[in-house]
Amino acid sequence: MSKVSRILLLISLLSCQSPQHQLGDLVKIDAIDSITVRNNSGEHTLHSTKLRGFRRVLAAMYYRPKTDVKLGSIGFSIYVQGKKYWVDGSTHGQYLRIPRQLIDPAHQAKLAEPNPGADPGLIFEFTTPINLDNY
Repeated sequence: MSKVSRILLLISLLSCQSPQHQLGDLVKIDAIDSITVRNNSGEHTLHSTKLRGFRRVLAAMYYRPKTDVKLGSIGFSIYVQGKKYWVDGSTHGQYLRIPRQLIDPAHQAKLAEPNPGADPGLIFEFTTPINLDNY
């Protein structure tokens, strides 16, 4: 196989891969006013230092459109400009289910449309699994 053929094959393979969307590119992370966590330790609102850190963790998450996982043992309310959004997760989770309504409308077209009757939540994966009980 010639060098040109290999390069064209590589370009073709790379162009077939689906784009990687990070949550920080789809949601106005800095617009998150507060987060109230409901985990095995009870319910509490993150203070400013934890909130800033958790925003960074959320921003780095990747969209996983074909992932099917059971979530819900841990959850939290994200408040953006006074509006509440419920997010599902699990204790030693790798994923969160983010409500589609939280995604900036300008970016909605980048994401797969939900199947009729399907859960409208979007699955995002942490870059490293975290223990949500630590928040």
